[in-house]
Amino acid sequence: MKSIFTAATIGYALPGSVIAVGLLIVINELFGVSITSMGIFGLVLCLSIRFMTPAFQYLISALENIPESSKQALSTLPVNSLKAFTSLYLPSMRPALLVAFLVVFIEVVKEQPATLILRPVGFETLSSKIYNFTSEGQWELAANPSLLLVMLSFILVYFLNKRLDKNE
Repeated sequence: MKSIFTAATIGYALPGSVIAVGLLIVINELFGVSITSMGIFGLVLCLSIRFMTPAFQYLISALENIPESSKQALSTLPVNSLKAFTSLYLPSMRPALLVAFLVVFIEVVKEQPATLILRPVGFETLSSKIYNFTSEGQWELAANPSLLLVMLSFILVYFLNKRLDKNE
């Protein structure tokens, strides 16, 4: 089971372009269709594979920090799995879920190679707009999306640091 989790989280070590091209080949071989014809789904799948590792690591760490005595006490109570999850596990994992979301969101906003390969026609992100403007030498037009990307990342990192400081 551990080897499955290790294989599932290897995506973070691979560049987004490698994952995107791999998905193009695999989906074409398996289904005879290009993943780009699936619209935004292909991009979401690629980014999920790419950034599963940071989110996964935060959640595993949160689960490991739940005291064993709490788990044993919960197992003695006559509650169903959903109630057990919402009463013990979810409150313990909530800070890690928030941190994982912020980290993954920052990474996804900045991801450029996979986005350029798999984005649907007419779909633009901040990073693809910046790439398009700079590749055409339109530096002035690239300034606004670049500043917006930096400010968005700054705000999210600020909240991330604030949240991490609160947990210490």
